[in-house]
Amino acid sequence: MIPRELEQAARAAAAGETDGLFLLHGEEEFLVDEAARAVVGALCKGAARESKTIRGGKGEVEAIAAEMSALSFLAPEIVVHVKGSELFGEGNEQDAEAFVGWLGRTTRLPHPLIFAVPDRRGDRGGVDKRRRAYKAVEKRGVVHEFAAMKQEEATDWVIARGRAAGAEMDRTTAGLLIERTGVSLGVLSQEIEKLSLYLDGRRVDREALETLVGPSREEAIWSLTDHVLAGQPALALRDLGRLIDRSGENPLGIHVWLAREFRALLEARALLAHPLCARAGRMAANPAAIQSQFVRRLSAQERAGLAAEGYAIVNMHPWALSVRLAAAMRFREERLRDALVAIAAAERDLKLAGGVRERGLLEETVLALAAKDVALSEAR
Repeated sequence: MIPRELEQAARAAAAGETDGLFLLHGEEEFLVDEAARAVVGALCKGAARESKTIRGGKGEVEAIAAEMSALSFLAPEIVVHVKGSELFGEGNEQDAEAFVGWLGRTTRLPHPLIFAVPDRRGDRGGVDKRRRAYKAVEKRGVVHEFAAMKQEEATDWVIARGRAAGAEMDRTTAGLLIERTGVSLGVLSQEIEKLSLYLDGRRVDREALETLVGPSREEAIWSLTDHVLAGQPALALRDLGRLIDRSGENPLGIHVWLAREFRALLEARALLAHPLCARAGRMAANPAAIQSQFVRRLSAQERAGLAAEGYAIVNMHPWALSVRLAAAMRFREERLRDALVAIAAAERDLKLAGGVRERGLLEETVLALAAKDVALSEAR
């Protein structure tokens, strides 16, 4: 499934009406790659063409020029597909200028040329629309951006994808699937395929999701937080790896979520000392007991009053609030504060980092927080 404009542009290029220059980019890397494969496939279908793939980076301009000038006796026509090109972002200005010069001298491209560029957050090699290389391709060819999807858009996509795969589901079920995996289209596509194979034409329901799809994003991040708090670095790293590798979560996004969780725990710890909470009497560090003795007994007026005092945590779902209050009981306020300061200190480095280094910095932060000698001490 590719946008209609790309389908039409690929058809025109296949017919020789254009020279077939494409730049496909955006934060939705799965859609960028899928669209690039579809365009290459449309250009090769029914024609004596073969696809040549080039990896972006050092020497890609020379590789493009070489492929463009090469002829094969078996396939006199080729399609050049550049994956992860670095000509449109920061840090590769010399090659980008060389490409702009080459493109300006090439009146007609001898073969179609497709660039596929994921715009990863914090990655200088993505696409900067102010660059001359971008403007040169935009002027002469077809540029399409696959922006990051919002929740509603992702829900529509899941429903359509499921229907195409034979895994019908309603909006509620699609929303539950996204809750469990996050808005990572590659992961969602795999889960939809798995559901389709398992259900064999039957409608997707909650039971099927719970059987086949792993824990939700929120459950996964809470597991990570809990293992950090408990001083279990191996388990914390396992949770972190699952969030990144399985759910496709961005390391910086996980960092933000981790900071949010520790901030909520610190706020919960302060709330435990509030007169309204003290009124409930001594409570066990058990979410069910806390919900029964305190959370469910808060009136709407009392909840609004606490929110006005700065306790935004009371606007959480009652069970979510109860879970955080139970966790906060186990740890001293100063230790939670120290952890939050450490997370904040790592934020700047994470924002400046890119690619695998971003993940490495997050792993270092998690290890430092969960290390046994600096683990958050239990409250007495």
